[in-house]
Amino acid sequence: MHGASMQVRLKDEYTRVYDGVDEPNRVIAELPEGSVVTAGSVVRRGRARWVEVRMRDGRGGYIDGDAIVHAIREVARAWAPAHEKPDTAIWGTPYLTRAVRSRGAGGRTPLHLTGS
Repeated sequence: MHGASMQVRLKDEYTRVYDGVDEPNRVIAELPEGSVVTAGSVVRRGRARWVEVRMRDGRGGYIDGDAIVHAIREVARAWAPAHEKPDTAIWGTPYLTRAVRSRGAGGRTPLHLTGS
């Protein structure tokens, strides 16, 4: 992967991943909405734009530059204790929580917490 990269979540119903940007290129994967890939540099061919991507299985390719994606940024990582249920003072086993920001429509950046 060339240049800076970031993780993005694909928002189109299906996004095709191609083996190259020059004709003839072939589809090497078709990823469903919600898939996460690492996006790299943008390649221009005439009026077309392609984005270099690396899939979770390690394969690389290119998606159409007009594909709808949300950028994912990890903004915090910390150990946090968890209550077994909200109305009890008994603490459960600590678990790893990370806050993830994703850029949504209109530039809003909702905060999502995920356990891992």
